[in-house]
Amino acid sequence: MAATDHHPTTFVRALVARLVADERVQALWLEGEQDAIQWPPYATLDLHFAVPEPHLEALRGELAGLFEALDGVTDFSQQQAPLKGYAGSAVLSDGTPLSYRVERTSQVGKLPRRAVNVLIDRTGGMLMPGFSFE
Repeated sequence: MAATDHHPTTFVRALVARLVADERVQALWLEGEQDAIQWPPYATLDLHFAVPEPHLEALRGELAGLFEALDGVTDFSQQQAPLKGYAGSAVLSDGTPLSYRVERTSQVGKLPRRAVNVLIDRTGGMLMPGFSFE
């Protein structure tokens, strides 16, 4: 990555370039509380992956290596999450915190989402933000 690039944005673009050909990844998106996640530069990274259940374990097992190959992340962690998914965190080489979640594709349209930035979507448009009128 060039020194003049915004590091988290460059990481996201490299991740998308790597995963766009991986059919196991049915969707990849950034999720957040505000619409600011829609446009780079990304101040925070909360990545979400939608993966069909037969491929969930394999992709989960490859994430540490994928993140390492793209950036040399540190402090990688991973644990089980509700609804048979996985969640974790890491720190990019520039110190930017990264959180992530790997969830079953079947859950994509069932969970409310405040704001999303869709990076890859093979779900037929199931990935949409939820709106709150509180």
